[in-house]
Amino acid sequence: MNKYQGGIKRLMIALLFCSSWQVFAVELAPLFKDHMVMQRGKVIEVRGWIDKSEQIKIQFNHKNLTVNYDGFGGFKAEIPAQKAGGPFILNVMGNNNIDVKDIYFGDVFLASGQSNMEWKLMFKINNWEEEVENSHYPLIRYYDVPNKYSFEPLSKIEQTQWMVASPEVAHKFSAIAWLMARELHLDKNIPIGIIDATWGGTPAEAWTPADALLSLSAYRDGALRVQDKSRDWENIVEKQSRLVKAKSAFVSSVNSVEKLKVASETYNDSMWTEVTLPNSLIYNDTVWARKQINLPKSGTSSDKVLFSLGNFPQVVQVYVNDTLAGQKKSTDQYLPLKIDASLFKKGKNTVAVRLLSTWANKVRIGKANEMYFEYNGEKILLDGAWRVNSTLEGSMPQPISLQRNEGVLYNAMIHPLINYPLTSVLWYQGESNVGANQYYDVLFKTLIESWRARWKQPELPFVFAQLAGMNEKHDQPTESDWALLREAQFQALSLPLTAMVTLIDAGEEFDIHPRDKQTAAKRFYSAVKGVVYNDLSVYSGPVATKVKANKNKMFVSFKDIGAGLYAEGEILGFELAGSDAKFVNAKAVINGSTIELTASSISKPVFVRYAWADNSNANLYNVEGFPAVPFRLNIYK
Repeated sequence: MNKYQGGIKRLMIALLFCSSWQVFAVELAPLFKDHMVMQRGKVIEVRGWIDKSEQIKIQFNHKNLTVNYDGFGGFKAEIPAQKAGGPFILNVMGNNNIDVKDIYFGDVFLASGQSNMEWKLMFKINNWEEEVENSHYPLIRYYDVPNKYSFEPLSKIEQTQWMVASPEVAHKFSAIAWLMARELHLDKNIPIGIIDATWGGTPAEAWTPADALLSLSAYRDGALRVQDKSRDWENIVEKQSRLVKAKSAFVSSVNSVEKLKVASETYNDSMWTEVTLPNSLIYNDTVWARKQINLPKSGTSSDKVLFSLGNFPQVVQVYVNDTLAGQKKSTDQYLPLKIDASLFKKGKNTVAVRLLSTWANKVRIGKANEMYFEYNGEKILLDGAWRVNSTLEGSMPQPISLQRNEGVLYNAMIHPLINYPLTSVLWYQGESNVGANQYYDVLFKTLIESWRARWKQPELPFVFAQLAGMNEKHDQPTESDWALLREAQFQALSLPLTAMVTLIDAGEEFDIHPRDKQTAAKRFYSAVKGVVYNDLSVYSGPVATKVKANKNKMFVSFKDIGAGLYAEGEILGFELAGSDAKFVNAKAVINGSTIELTASSISKPVFVRYAWADNSNANLYNVEGFPAVPFRLNIYK
């Protein structure tokens, strides 16, 4: 063997040894990372994986822990319950050594649900820059579980780290979870850990263990499909991944601008449809709208120009004379866009707007009284005739959202956490179940009970948000799927150690993502204090308990009125109906803990509703400022 061959052999042996060492390296469960917060007052199980023939040593704060092995490569050791405080260190010694540093004990919250809990500070909530600047609280730590779905329960998640709250990282935090945690930390003066496991646009059944759904007829088939080992899920996932990439490319494409010169003044739009804007039409895919405006003089760089079509959560790109002048993402709040005034010339100018919705593929163009250019403080209204084309770019690729399948988010994002003790769950979800509201009552209770069982914490508190107001407001009574979903959410209060955050007054008409996260966070904080820390302060709005009728009047009794019922001005949101169940607006008067209701056209009231709409004008509160909970009741109950 020559020297060269000997060197190759030694290298191969070294590589094999290295490979073997990597395969059998000690690995800890996902949350055991530097800066972690462990739940005070609970025994903590340190779990992980090793070569099944290996023996390891574990020390916590320089004291040896007893290690138990399962014979299949898994191990665990118990850290005795600790008081709030730190820092501590965890040492694991085996084929490789792991040192987990800067550990604190405090209270740990799991923030979960869909996009309103997911919504980050950097998505431009109200005063977001100030909130980020005011985030230097090193005893608040944040762990963001990566978005992933799986068709079988996982024990591990992709590598991620605990973040120590500071202006450098806080923009990545869930706004509601962070704002709640800050208030709680300042109140209790203990470390707070937030685990963020959220994914926008996902239904509750995706977060519920598939086997727990087998007893629910509405979800049984889907749960069985997810558990079917004969399905080629790998191929299905790969196909959908390609479609996701194609959709992303479609959204970011500028082919119509570069190749077709759609925004050019010379582009021929005579074959486009002429429509009057604003209107109530809804388009699919990409919509282009063009209009000519005349200006008395050219713009200069010192001129201030703003552009507005109205507040819709969609992608908007504005071109002036073939130049991109301003744009917004779907996550941006649609404030008027700043436009470079030097793009405008004296006389005729071409304005072209490209719009699309990555969320629901539903596009609206313009909102009444909000379509304008503001030129040095003077508004140029854009209402009226526009040329519109919704077929120019073809159909947007529509991948199937596999993350919406039964149990798949529980498998990948919740199951790996279940051995980690919690103080409480913070839950904001339901928008994606509005269309199946009739099933949500039992589904949500199943989710809560299954999580408590998996965590082996039967008294794990759940604090959840009731859906905020959304969609157009109406002066007259209407039917509402959103109201039905809120009613189903309310039913979860029949379970012990639950609390509901009512947000009927904290929504936005045309945006499912209210930027006022401060109101939601403050109410979450109040509810957490009540249900978790047994604070005796009021944390709920008035809740209707019973009704009775006397001739043409109906009387509704309330609990949780705090210092009393309150409304500013005329009380709105109450509706009455007779035996025909045809509702009309009712006049309401406060009488102690009771509301007295009448309606001139209802001689014998039978049914009563309050805040029964997608987005209600309802304005009843208790003196403490919590809104009355939407409801419907009748004299037969």
